[in-house]
Amino acid sequence: MKKKIYISFDINNDDDVFERFIKEIYDNKYPYHISGTSLGTAFYKLDDIREEITKCDLVIVLCGYHTNDASNVSLETKIADEEIIPHIYLNGRNNKFLVTMPSKAKDSDVIYQWSLKNINLINEKLDLN
Repeated sequence: MKKKIYISFDINNDDDVFERFIKEIYDNKYPYHISGTSLGTAFYKLDDIREEITKCDLVIVLCGYHTNDASNVSLETKIADEEIIPHIYLNGRNNKFLVTMPSKAKDSDVIYQWSLKNINLINEKLDLN
């Protein structure tokens, strides 16, 4: 059974990262169903965004150079924390030293490199291995 994921990303700067991630999911037939995305909630009310996130098994945050300034990403990860929905941060850019996490990220949060190994980490979080 496919697990439901919500994809959070900086809608102003990282739509190319989002598109690459979507392509990789479908090309590699990963066992995920994309239940919601930042694009889908760009004009939603807070309750609607919360409902989209609570339907998911995991929130994947695609991090770019301006993620720390993306209010939508901070809001989405805050909701995931409040609703106890696990989330994982993936580096969506080449220069890992310039990539940022949302401003609401915890000190214990880590940005993982986008790799097959770390996709498997997502699978483990979702009990798919």
